Amino acid sequence: WSPDGRSLAFVKDARIYVRSLDSDDASPVTSGRLVFDRLFWFPDSARVGFVTSQGVFAVSRAGGDPERIQEGPVQAAALSVDGQTLALWKISFDGSRRTASLWLASPITAAPKKYELGLVDQVPLSPNYLEFSPDGRTLVYTGFRPSASMWLISMEGSAATGPPRQVFDLSGWSRPPQISWMPDNRSLVLAREEDLWVGDVQAGTLTKITAGVQNFRDPAVSPDGRRIAFTAGQT
Repeated sequence: WSPDGRSLAFVKDARIYVRSLDSDDASPVTSGRLVFDRLFWFPDSARVGFVTSQGVFAVSRAGGDPERIQEGPVQAAALSVDGQTLALWKISFDGSRRTASLWLASPITAAPKKYELGLVDQVPLSPNYLEFSPDGRTLVYTGFRPSASMWLISMEGSAATGPPRQVFDLSGWSRPPQISWMPDNRSLVLAREEDLWVGDVQAGTLTKITAGVQNFRDPAVSPDGRRIAFTAGQT
């Protein structure tokens, strides 16, 4: 969802599309066919950010040439609500050894700084997801550590404060959940394989909110918290 709540961005046929909610038509904003992932909006709802194998980019919702914000290899990215901080789940190389860890860039085109208080994957696995809470005070990460898990990092401005805190028991989940914050800053919508759930990070509870034979994925909560956009499919 765009921050103004008026548009949706999504990937189809290796292109990024934007659809205004008062229209039945969606317009492509990228022309090349690439593997796009981890879409996010800029605060003014004028640009869409995305991750590719070459780094993190931004493109106008009207289309045009994408601008590179950070060079890769990056597996996930999230932009703070004020647009001043970019969180990156970034691959690092030491000879033939690869590790993945959390980095923060502020301003978003600056050289990122590594989060030194934890969250390092010695054998990088994907998928990974990052998302800032609506008030900007919490960053959530989901990934394999070593199995599916979710972690919260407290934020103060553009800086992370304190060690990560693990939330929810995801031991039975085969993959890290996709995530989207609710506007109350304490609840998230999670996608687990075939279902959508709401998780309360303070109470540590998970509640299933879908049922049926379809697979529900890619949850995105509207800015007002009244609606959830998602994809539904069946194999």
